[in-house]
Amino acid sequence: MATTNLPEKKIEDESFCPKCRSSKLLYIEGSLTRWATCPNCKFKKLVAKTDTRTVRVTPLLKQDF
Repeated sequence: MATTNLPEKKIEDESFCPKCRSSKLLYIEGSLTRWATCPNCKFKKLVAKTDTRTVRVTPLLKQDF
């Protein structure tokens, strides 16, 4: 994933990193997921997934024509 496609980082609360305990977590809001990251130790954790319906794509068979 290119870094230019990432949305802006937002600090929403005062929670600290569970790994290094030295910095505040940054939250990255995506279209389908929300990640918590630490700028010092690069700790990442999936915080939430949205309940969007996924589209299932199946190949067409000869009998479908």
